[in-house]
Order: sequence, then C-alpha cells, then structure tokens
Amino acid sequence: SSCSIHKVLVIGQRPPQLGGYSNNPVADQVRAQLSEWMTAHAQQRDDLLIVTGLGLGAEQLGAQAARDAGTDYIAVLAFPNQDNVWSPALRARFGDALRMARESIVLSTEAPSDKHTAGSLLAARDEFVVSNVQEALVVWNGFDVAIESTIAMLKRRLGDDSVHIITAAGTN
Repeated sequence: SSCSIHKVLVIGQRPPQLGGYSNNPVADQVRAQLSEWMTAHAQQRDDLLIVTGLGLGAEQLGAQAARDAGTDYIAVLAFPNQDNVWSPALRARFGDALRMARESIVLSTEAPSDKHTAGSLLAARDEFVVSNVQEALVVWNGFDVAIESTIAMLKRRLGDDSVHIITAAGTN
C-alpha cells in the first residue's frame, strides 16, 4: 500500500532568496544540504520518496538533490503547463525535472485563466501534498515570514520532529 512509502515534501524559498535564477553558491549549498539529508535518510529507510511541486527555487532544488542522492521523487503539479510563463531556459530545466520524476500528478485538468485562479489552485495543491506526506524539508533564509508561517503550519500538521529546516544562507 502507499502508506508504506515514506513521503517527504520539499518546499521553501524562491530564486530571489536563493541567489537568483541561475546556478550560484547559495543554491548549490542548499542543494548539497538537501542531498545530504536525503542520502542519510535513504540509508535508514528504503521507501523514501521525495515530493515536489517543481516550482522555481527550493522545489526544483529538491528534485535535483533527490537525483544527486539517488532517491526517487514525484512531481505534484497544481495545473497543466505551469511553466508557460517562464523563460525558455527555466522551462527546459522544468521539463528535464518533470521527465526524471518517478511519477507526476496534475491536480487540475485545466490551466487557470487568471492569477487569482492560479493562486487558489496552488493553495489546493499545497493542501493535497501536506495531507499526503509524513515529513517536510523547508528551505528558509531565516527572514521570510511567509515561509515562517508555512513552517508553523507544517509543524502543526506533521509534528515538530517531522519538519526539518534547511538554511539558505546569505540573502534576505
């Protein structure tokens, strides 16, 4: 049953708080920390599965870190073509990450027609993943209050010991 799979959500900062949209030392350091955590936990349990929305920033670093660690990941997307507003380079990176996922789940069949609808579909996606994971890795710079409130919500839902902070050093 899927209950035996130990699912870990990766969520957190976006590229502006992670040194920018291209490869850089802050993002590399976060990716290395994520990969180290995954590698250690995969040694303890062979049913580890990373869950990511493949959003820009922490979520895509989570997918890269899972590949580095040799751990499977699944992509849970709010709606189809969520990358269509991104630059070609970012779309290519997203496409690669999506193809390498063990599985991808798209929760809404239709792409949103406006930002408000996109926001509510993304919120529904977040609710879905939080209800379906056992642990969370949260990339946080220590300042961002939105991420801080996400951490508080995850601790209430999953328990303090199941929420792990990955520090994004250097930028607020």
